[in-house]
Amino acid sequence: MVAGSLLCDLDDTVWSREAAIARWATRLADFNCLPADRTVSLTLQLDAAGSASWGDILRGLRSGLGLSMSEDALFDWHMVSYPEAFLPYPGVADALMEAHSRGWTIAAASNGSNARQRAKLKATGLDHLFDLVVCSDMVEAAKPDARFFKAVLSRMPPSREVWVVGDSPVDDIQGGHRIGAHTGWISAGRRWPGGSRPTVSAPDFPGVLALAIFHAPKTGE
Repeated sequence: MVAGSLLCDLDDTVWSREAAIARWATRLADFNCLPADRTVSLTLQLDAAGSASWGDILRGLRSGLGLSMSEDALFDWHMVSYPEAFLPYPGVADALMEAHSRGWTIAAASNGSNARQRAKLKATGLDHLFDLVVCSDMVEAAKPDARFFKAVLSRMPPSREVWVVGDSPVDDIQGGHRIGAHTGWISAGRRWPGGSRPTVSAPDFPGVLALAIFHAPKTGE
């Protein structure tokens, strides 16, 4: 039996999705000789905080920016260039390596496309720090559904302790509670919005792991 099972969210947990979109949009602007500020602003507007599909975003960019690239060419370029825009938060790689050194099994547990999330992990160099990657399109369930988390755990060896770590109060924290796991919330400076509270919280991923599995003294937020 391993020391513990750590189920980690990805977007806005180990990297900033919004920052990556802004970097990608800047590259798109450079590639097409367009104003970067306008391109970034329109891309973030079309993304609508992650609620829009990339098909809709790319169609909106072609129309709004007057891009000469065909829809297919823009999609193909996006599939290659978008993962390259992701950068891990400071300290994430070190925290994952420390968890491994303490005998923890680590899963990337994310809603969305397995292929897309794996591409991001490879581009950031974090792929070798996760023992497995499980996304909602693989298991016919999505966070915060308990079936998603159970599907992830079914692919992991038995452990003495289970933690779910992420930035979403609903998808990660409430979802983790549904399977009886300990939970670590990445607050990023936000106040807890209410409901059943996480086991621990800290502003960032390394801080949460320090409290959750490295057992650093709690300093409070």
